[in-house]
Amino acid sequence: MSIKRHIVECVWRGYRGQLVPCHRVVIRYRKEIQALQKITSVGFSDNTSMSVSVRLAAPREKVKEIHGYNELLDDCVRAGKTGFVHVDELA
Repeated sequence: MSIKRHIVECVWRGYRGQLVPCHRVVIRYRKEIQALQKITSVGFSDNTSMSVSVRLAAPREKVKEIHGYNELLDDCVRAGKTGFVHVDELA
C-alpha cells in the first residue's frame, strides 16, 4: 500500500497581521507526516510566528513548492517537538 501525498504549508504571521505563505512542500514519508502534524506553529525571536499545517493532497493536485524552512522544520522533527515551538528551544 502506498502512502498518499501530503502537503506541508507554513504561513508567516508578521507585523500588523501580515500573512505570507513562506513554505510549501509535498511529503510522502509516514514518520515525517506524523511528526509534522504534531507541530502547530514556530515562534521567532522578533515576536512573529509561522503556523504549520499538514493536509492530504487532492489527486493530481499540482503544488507550487516553496522551500523556505526545510532545515528549521527538520530540526523541530529531530528534536521531537510538538505544539508551539520557539526557535530558541532548538539551539
